[in-house]
Amino acid sequence: GNTVDLSAIDTDTQLDSAGVAALGFVAGPHTINTDTQNLSLAGTQLTIDNGNTVDLSAIDTDTQLDSAGVAALGFVAGPHTINTDTQNLSLAGAVLTIDNGNSVDLSSLGGAVSNDNDSTNEIQSLSFTNDTLSISEGNSVDLSSLRTVNNDNDSTNELNTGASLSGTVLNIEDAGGTVSVDLASLLFDLQSQINELKTRVDTLESQLEECCNTTGKADIGGTSDGPILFQNYPNPFNTSTRIEYYVPIGIENAKLQISDTKGQILKVVEIEDRGMGNTIFNSADFAVGQYYCTLLIDNEMHTTIKMIKD
Repeated sequence: GNTVDLSAIDTDTQLDSAGVAALGFVAGPHTINTDTQNLSLAGTQLTIDNGNTVDLSAIDTDTQLDSAGVAALGFVAGPHTINTDTQNLSLAGAVLTIDNGNSVDLSSLGGAVSNDNDSTNEIQSLSFTNDTLSISEGNSVDLSSLRTVNNDNDSTNELNTGASLSGTVLNIEDAGGTVSVDLASLLFDLQSQINELKTRVDTLESQLEECCNTTGKADIGGTSDGPILFQNYPNPFNTSTRIEYYVPIGIENAKLQISDTKGQILKVVEIEDRGMGNTIFNSADFAVGQYYCTLLIDNEMHTTIKMIKD
């Protein structure tokens, strides 16, 4: 370790009898000893009674002394173990304390606050941005290396290698195995639309044959055929449906009338042109249920169809 010069402390000046008498003590044989004095340590400041103070902060307290070193300091010779480094640290909240020493507040270092001194139940958040995984108050990990890499330039062992359809099940094969998708719900919707189209065509043919001639071919340009109101499509419908009609030349007044099951008229569409025509019924403002569309010719009911909104 290092050395401290204590020469400034005068503890060796002995007083003779005359000196003692000058202080007012009774004369006589005396043994004068002025070396019994007390040392006190405050922080790194070493002080002797009625003397000066020495700053010991420069002394290296980590260097251990053997017996000879202790004897050189004037202690009684003998086997000694000098150890000033055995001290305990304790952590309470964010305050770190050393035995017989000071405390340090570690809260400024950040991190999750442990209100119950249990570090195992602290809540931290994970976030994933692009290829980087991060934990709150912690570090980040780049996961880009985990992406699938086509190292052999053979696309057949990374991409889909085949597909087959069995009934309504679509099977897709790739290097990882086979994935199956049931298309029943999609096919059912398509089949329903096909069936609806077929019914509509059958209705058109039947109406044409009934009002025009046995061959089902109407004389659209003539005046001998009558008005026709076709079934709306789609039906049932959700937000809108198409209503087609045929009004022969010579009809003075024609219109479509939309009503509910109570007979309340909800909408009226005037038909200005003659021949084939259509209109779109937008039901966004109408509730789910059953409605009727009536073709009025010269203010008289001609044909009524039922429409269903689902």
